[in-house]
Amino acid sequence: MTAKVLIDTLFPACKVKDATVLSDVFNEDAVFITHSGATYRGLAQIQEYCKTLFFEGEIRAWDVKRLLDETAVEWYYKYQFNYAGSVSYDGVSLFEIRNGKISLWRDFIQADN
Repeated sequence: MTAKVLIDTLFPACKVKDATVLSDVFNEDAVFITHSGATYRGLAQIQEYCKTLFFEGEIRAWDVKRLLDETAVEWYYKYQFNYAGSVSYDGVSLFEIRNGKISLWRDFIQADN
């Protein structure tokens, strides 16, 4: 898959809490590094992280601002926690694609958030 197809598949699926799509977009040995530095190695760990994220709240927005090239996407994100409060920020993800799937995903967010 191209970067655009991968992003167009991943972002909407996460907004509706569809973790089944993760195996379609991430390689088995993929690495996902969050903006806080937490690192998830392999598809199983990435799926567990997303299930926790889906359980603790709701992604209200994860909107592509622009796909910069085949290795970066700029986005806006808003998350509502079940227990109280929300967060929102702009960010950039850098990624690598191998064999049509994401092999590395790394998030960066706006510093004042």
